[in-house]
Amino acid sequence: MEEKCQKAKCISLEYTRGSYSLFQGVKRYMESGPIQGGGVFINRGTGWGESIVASKLELSVQLSEEPRRNETIWIDKYFKGKVGILTKTVRGLIEETLPEEVEVSETCSKMGTTYYQVSEKCLNSWLCSFWEKAFGLKKDKARRLAGRISWRENHNDYFRKIASSDELAEKLMKMYESL
Repeated sequence: MEEKCQKAKCISLEYTRGSYSLFQGVKRYMESGPIQGGGVFINRGTGWGESIVASKLELSVQLSEEPRRNETIWIDKYFKGKVGILTKTVRGLIEETLPEEVEVSETCSKMGTTYYQVSEKCLNSWLCSFWEKAFGLKKDKARRLAGRISWRENHNDYFRKIASSDELAEKLMKMYESL
């Protein structure tokens, strides 16, 4: 795989809602697998099937190098892993802290497909801004929080570690739960 880095101007952030459908009347011979629109079909047996389409958070950017063109980059996996469920409040805070410019890398796979990724450094910086805005944290604590926490962790223990007092830890936990 070949990689090329460049700056890109952030244009917009768009959220596409996911869906889940359970339906009856599925034939035994229908196989589970990918479906049109980026989802997955699962044959549950005994005439039941389910269709799952994950939600997406897409960043539209304008590449700085010639030819200048707009590209869409999926960033939902990063934020879902670090923040958790992308509620309306969380999406609003992510959009409010949208940076003006990010560093993207153009990757060309062995199959010839070209796609773009936002650098980990830019995403961590963005997440740091998110935590600053969400909790009113100082930059150093927001950086520590952005670098270590993921939604799988026990947030209560982590907030107790980074907070200077139990009172602040309680406040952080309540604020996080309200997101």
